Amino acid sequence: MRYIHPVRAIFIVLVLFIYACSKQGVITSTDAALFTSTDSLHFDTVFTTQGSVTGRFKIFNPNTQALVLSNVQLAGGNASSFSINVNGFNGPTVQNISIAAGDSAYVFAVVRINPNSANTPFLVQDSIRIQWNGNTKWVQLSAYGQNARFLQNIRVTTDTAWTNSLPIVVLGGVRVNNGATLTIQPGTRVFTHATAPFLVDGTVRSMGTAAAPIVFRGLRIDEPYNSFPASWPGLVFTAASSNNILQYTKVLNAYQAVVAGAQAGTSPKLTMLQCEVNNAFDAGVWAINSRVNAVNCLLVNSGKNLVIQGGVYSFTHCTVAALPSPYFVRTNATASITNLVNNVPVPTQANFTNCIVFGQGSIIENELQVGGTAAANFQVSLINCLYRVKDDPPFTTVVNSLKNQLPLFDSLPPTQPRVFTLQAGSAAVNRGVNAGVSVDVLGNQRPVGLPDLGCYERQ
Repeated sequence: MRYIHPVRAIFIVLVLFIYACSKQGVITSTDAALFTSTDSLHFDTVFTTQGSVTGRFKIFNPNTQALVLSNVQLAGGNASSFSINVNGFNGPTVQNISIAAGDSAYVFAVVRINPNSANTPFLVQDSIRIQWNGNTKWVQLSAYGQNARFLQNIRVTTDTAWTNSLPIVVLGGVRVNNGATLTIQPGTRVFTHATAPFLVDGTVRSMGTAAAPIVFRGLRIDEPYNSFPASWPGLVFTAASSNNILQYTKVLNAYQAVVAGAQAGTSPKLTMLQCEVNNAFDAGVWAINSRVNAVNCLLVNSGKNLVIQGGVYSFTHCTVAALPSPYFVRTNATASITNLVNNVPVPTQANFTNCIVFGQGSIIENELQVGGTAAANFQVSLINCLYRVKDDPPFTTVVNSLKNQLPLFDSLPPTQPRVFTLQAGSAAVNRGVNAGVSVDVLGNQRPVGLPDLGCYERQ
C-alpha cells in the first residue's frame, strides 16, 4: 500500500470538497424553478390575544444546483398579525436563505390577533413574498379572529348572569360559591382551558333554547384539536351544590363532562332537559349518591356514558349510546349502575322510560351493567326501553322493552361526527309510552301516543 502523508491527504480532501461545491454551484438564472407545498395557509378561528397553533409549509428547490432565496417577507411587516420563521430565522423579513439542490426550506407561521369591536368572527389576512433570481411567489395567509370575554380564576360570590354577546373564555377555572346562582343566557358559548376546572358549590342555571343552545367545550377550536376528548376538565356539581338546571345545553369534549356529587335533600341536584353530553374521554355523566332527572338527553361516545353509584335517578327519552371512536378504545359499558359507594351499600333507584341503552364496535357484551348488593334498597326499572345485554341485569325490572334489537342510528363514518337520529326501520320507532314529554332534544313535537324511544323523534 502506498503511503500518503497526512497533510497531503487533508489537502486532497479539501480539493475534492471545493471541486464538488463548485460543480454544484448556485443557480442564478431567472429560469430557476421553485415551488411550495401550499399556496395558502388558513388558521381556524383564533380568539383575540390568544396565539394560534403553528402552521407550516415547505419551499422546494427542484434544481440541480443550490438556490438562494434573496427575500422571504411578510407583506404586512411588523404591523402584521402574523409572524414567520424561515429555517430558524425570525421575520418579518429573512434574507439569503440557501437551499441545496433537491432540498427544501421550512417556513413556520403563527397568528396573534388584537381585540376590536366586532362581536362576530372577522377575517385577518396577509401574505408571504418569496423572491429569488428576480422572481416572486406569494403564499396567502388568513385567519378568522374572534373577540371574547376572558375570565381568569373567577369566583362567583353573588347571583351573576353570563350573556351571549361574546364567547366566554375561561382561563384558570371557575368556582360558583355556595349560595350564589350563575345564570347563563341562551346562545352563550363557554370555551374552557385544559387546566381550568368548573366547580359548582352553589347553583348553575344554564337556560338554552332549541334555537340558541348553550355550549361548554374546550378552548382549542383549531383542527384537529377541536374534536379531541379530554380537552377540558368538565362541570363538577359538588355535594354543597343544589337545584342546578342544564337546558338545551351541550357539554362537549371534556374529561369527565358532568359530575354530580352527593345530595342531602329530596329535590334533584341536577335537572337535564334536552342536553347533549358527547365525546368525554372518561365519563359523560358520573353521579355519586346524587339525584338527577334527565329528559330528552343525548349521552354518547364517551369512555363511560353514564355511571351511577347510589342515589335516585330518572331518565326519560334519553339515548345512552356508544359507537366506535377514532380517539380511544372503549372498555366499559355504556351505562353502569351500582348501589355501592366506597364499598358501602346505599339506597339506589334508577328508572329508565322510553330510553335507548346501546353500544357496538367494542368487546363489551353487557352495555347496561347493574351490580352491587341486596343489603340496601336497590331497584332499576326499564319501561319501554331498547337495551343491549348478553345477560339480563340483576335488581332490574323490565317492562315492555326490546332486548338486543338494533336502533338503526343514522350514523356517519367513524371519521365524522356520530348521528343518533333513527332510520325508518328502527325498532325504536313508535315503541314508547306516553310519558308526558311533548318535544324531543331538538324541540320537535312528539305524538301524544306511541312516541319513539330515545331523545330523537323521527320526523
